[in-house]
Amino acid sequence: MSMLSPGVQGFLLSEAGWTLRADIQAWVKWRGGEVVGDGELEHRLEELMAQFSEFRSLYDYRVRSAGLEPGQLSINRLPRAQDLHINCPEIGPGFRIQHGHSTWINAHSIGANFLIRHNVTVGDHPRRGRPTIGDNVSLGTGSVVFGPIRIGNNVHIGPNATVDFDVPDDQTVFAPRPMMVPRKPASVPK
Repeated sequence: MSMLSPGVQGFLLSEAGWTLRADIQAWVKWRGGEVVGDGELEHRLEELMAQFSEFRSLYDYRVRSAGLEPGQLSINRLPRAQDLHINCPEIGPGFRIQHGHSTWINAHSIGANFLIRHNVTVGDHPRRGRPTIGDNVSLGTGSVVFGPIRIGNNVHIGPNATVDFDVPDDQTVFAPRPMMVPRKPASVPK
């Protein structure tokens, strides 16, 4: 028996809730579970809301994107991810957030099956604009994507990479390998 309010149940099964249903499926599969049927969606939603503050923030984003206030369809009062900021007019289904700590998402639009990790910035350039991100894109820990650029489909941005240029489809972008430089010995007082 579901503990969700009738309003939450209605939203989940509505046309406006289709991206949330896709997000639930993506998170369940991503976490090693079986893809679920519509009858199990409510139970899986409750599980994800109980376990992941990042999912609670994503839920609130989906509710706001449907033109509702998260308080109207509140599931629980557990805290949301406090340092995860989602400011994007359009994010496709299957949006996954792995450890959303210190993460800013400020894109023009993001396609389906987007995976973002912690300490990532997707940001706008104050005078130029925000990124547009395609489908099946993942951003590694510490990466920065900014400005009016286009990230194509099937792209992986590696950890700590800074991207301020267009990336075509089917690419991997990675930061240069760190260099070691010998230190000069400290001078010894005579």
